[in-house]
Amino acid sequence: MRSGCIYLGLTVVILGLVIYIIKNKDELLNLITSKIKNPQLLKKLVYVFIIIGCIFCIYYLFKICIVFVDYINTSNENEENFSEIDEKISEENNIYKQLMKENYENPKCDEPYIFEGFSYVEGSWDTGYVIEDINHNQYVWVPCSNKTLKDVAKLQRKNKVALPFINYLSCYNESYEDFIKSALENGGFYISRYEIGKEENKPVSKNGVEVWSNITKEEAKNIVSQMYDNINCEIINGYAYDTTLSWIENNSNFKIIGNVVEISNNEKIFTGREEKNNIYDFCDNILEYTLENLYETIVIRGYIDSNSTEYTNSIFSRENRYCMMEEDKNFGGVIPVAIRTILYK
Repeated sequence: MRSGCIYLGLTVVILGLVIYIIKNKDELLNLITSKIKNPQLLKKLVYVFIIIGCIFCIYYLFKICIVFVDYINTSNENEENFSEIDEKISEENNIYKQLMKENYENPKCDEPYIFEGFSYVEGSWDTGYVIEDINHNQYVWVPCSNKTLKDVAKLQRKNKVALPFINYLSCYNESYEDFIKSALENGGFYISRYEIGKEENKPVSKNGVEVWSNITKEEAKNIVSQMYDNINCEIINGYAYDTTLSWIENNSNFKIIGNVVEISNNEKIFTGREEKNNIYDFCDNILEYTLENLYETIVIRGYIDSNSTEYTNSIFSRENRYCMMEEDKNFGGVIPVAIRTILYK
């Protein structure tokens, strides 16, 4: 629409000039011919200029029409997209409510399953049961249920996103139904013990490894897809994030408020900074992608900067999600974004 305004301005200027010349052509011709030896040629040039001006006006009016039609089409497409997304949000809310009402027989929250090829490392089911694969990538069991149970988090999700000048909007998950069913049927799920790092250009969940950041969400999805062939392994979704937060706070009497991490340009960030319930750097250290979206933006979580003037004054809290465009690799061009994964049957 901006280009349409430019074309309209040019059209008005050229048209105004053409009209002025037509209305005052006799006076202009008399003024100029008094100093020109060949007045007939000058008259012809004036008429040529008028014709060229009219052609330019027609051209720019045509461009305005194209821009306006494109604007209308884009607006209609956006309205259709928003309607589709609103339907997704409503459908997700309904599915979640329905699944939470189901009666799941004997979910073994206190008996974490272990995937084939994995082994137990340390910890208890209620405060951080850790397993690892043959390459020593580690994951922590998060017990959950649709009921209120001791030492077990209720599977939950707060789907509100904070935006500048807007109080809250609802976001939606790209995938969630299979995860919810698995978590409720089996009494929990696994979360990567660390943010996903890069080791010999392969994704790992290990201590002291450089965090794999400065990537887009699509790149993050491709990275995660390399990790396992026969296990559901995904970027963390909103349900897993909120449930894990609730479980940590309820079982450790620890209120997650986050810590300030000053990040300079090109600084390397490593896993293993701070631990709660055997999970490291949760709501701390660096931003993380989630499977949540808000209309045409993606949702990020996990970093808190409560008082930094050099980089950002935004506060990333456990209550809110924040958005950025799909193609961005960092938030506000400053804080890089990384990955945390979940595993489930």
